[in-house]
Amino acid sequence: ETPVHKVIASGKVKGLANHTVLISKDGKRRQIADSAAPIRSGDGTMRGVVLVFRDVTEEYRAREERLRQERMVRIAGRTAKLGGWFVDLPTRCVWWSDETAEIHGMPPGYSPGLEQAIEFYASEYRERIREVFGACAARGVSYDEIMQILTASGERVWVRTIGEPVYEETSGGGGQDDTPRIMGVQGSFQDITSQKNLQAQLEQSQKLESVGRLAGGVAHDFNNMLSIIIGSADMALERPGGRAPDIRDNLLEIRRAGKRSADLTRQLLAFARKQTIAPVVIDLNETIGGMLKMLHRLIGEDISLQWLPAEETWPVKMDPAQVDQVLVNLVVNARDAIGGVGRLTIETGNRHFDEAYCRDHPDFQPGRYAMLTVSDDGCGMDAETAQQIFEPFFTAKEKGRGSGLGLSTVYGIVRQNHGLINVYSEPGSGSTFRIYLPRVEAAATDRKQPEKKTIPTGSETVLMVEDEPGLLNMGKIMLEQLGYTVIAAGTPGEAIRAVQTHAGAVDLMITDVVMPEMNGLELFRRIGEIRVIRCIFVSGYTANVIAHHGVLDEGFHFIQKPFSRKDLAVKVRAVLDNES
Repeated sequence: ETPVHKVIASGKVKGLANHTVLISKDGKRRQIADSAAPIRSGDGTMRGVVLVFRDVTEEYRAREERLRQERMVRIAGRTAKLGGWFVDLPTRCVWWSDETAEIHGMPPGYSPGLEQAIEFYASEYRERIREVFGACAARGVSYDEIMQILTASGERVWVRTIGEPVYEETSGGGGQDDTPRIMGVQGSFQDITSQKNLQAQLEQSQKLESVGRLAGGVAHDFNNMLSIIIGSADMALERPGGRAPDIRDNLLEIRRAGKRSADLTRQLLAFARKQTIAPVVIDLNETIGGMLKMLHRLIGEDISLQWLPAEETWPVKMDPAQVDQVLVNLVVNARDAIGGVGRLTIETGNRHFDEAYCRDHPDFQPGRYAMLTVSDDGCGMDAETAQQIFEPFFTAKEKGRGSGLGLSTVYGIVRQNHGLINVYSEPGSGSTFRIYLPRVEAAATDRKQPEKKTIPTGSETVLMVEDEPGLLNMGKIMLEQLGYTVIAAGTPGEAIRAVQTHAGAVDLMITDVVMPEMNGLELFRRIGEIRVIRCIFVSGYTANVIAHHGVLDEGFHFIQKPFSRKDLAVKVRAVLDNES
């Protein structure tokens, strides 16, 4: 129905209508504002209608563009959790945009009084916001602050609030009254909680990396010294003089102390992700199921252990010994948190994380993961403690009840295997540790190895290469006691010359990884040009010469310092017999 029809029907003027569309001669659509008025004779009879068209296409497009931009701004504000606000100083009235109200947990259209708005800030920030707002209102000093508010539901939210003065327009006459007067304060308000959490995670990760590098270096030096201590104690125990009761007790105590120290350095290496691992494809249900008896003994009779395996878990690639380390540390931690009668639950499952989930959880990568969960109903911990539990030597236990390395070991192992670990805990409500390990597309392998009950011996010729004189001498004596002929070399150059001049066979080389002149891998290749030889690499930790991020390259044999006489004997015999 056009304005003309309306005029004819009503006899009255009908104003502009911007919804009329006309098609011009060139075929383009034009937005038209049209109006119509009656034409009357002297006696008032309507004789006709006058119709006026006005092309408002450009005005229409400008209005549509403005509306589109306003919609985009609203969407961007909701997405970025960014809102606006204004305070009218004479009336002290506050206006909040819908986004600002939403950040505070209030419904759209809500606008508080000035003092009420300040009360939303956490108590430790209220004095500061009054100070900066007052300076802005009185002297025009803009501000940009990071603070915390308490929403209507009591949740703490990090916000960035920006304020700037709004001046009253002046007449421009040049008199004293023309000085601009501040009539309000306006600004923006943004929820930055997720950014603050990301920043905290990055800082924590960087701190752990720095501590890890330090721990790895210290552990390397310790392992060299511990190798001499443990090895010397083993050899002394085998001598006739070492069998006297008083001397034997002292030697056994030395060896026990050495092994306890070796365990600590091994945990440091695990945290630093510098321990050597030989991953295989495993089934978590099968691996954990084989540990249950041992775990029951660890926690005692007062704590009930629930084992809740998923019907089927996705296979993962991991060193089975590391699964043992992870579970033992988590179970011991749970036992200590319970401190008496309680319940501990071990559970497995499968989880799939999509890209949407990973955008909100930056540590996660999209993909499929096998999950291991260890939960307890112990004392739990607060958020501040939970942020520190993976740091080496941090412990919330009583003095003398823990080294502070258990959970840092778990963290290092999980990260070395490209996994993720989360902890959920509240004081008095227990703790839950969830570990996610990447799924691999392969079948699990049998991890059972026959245990060697006796120390194997041999008669082959072994080339021992070690730049630490004490370790070289100790290794030579150990191997000779086992029946081997030993060629000792303190440098790679000595080793090459010994192989070139030795008339008989050289069946095996045992070499340190990091040495002057050249590393162990380069030495192995140089000697391989002279004669075919098997090789065992030895190190306090494995440099990337023979491993990548601590993962042993396939086909290489390795023994970790410090090692006992039995460790060395078993490894040498296995390599010579092609058993490993």
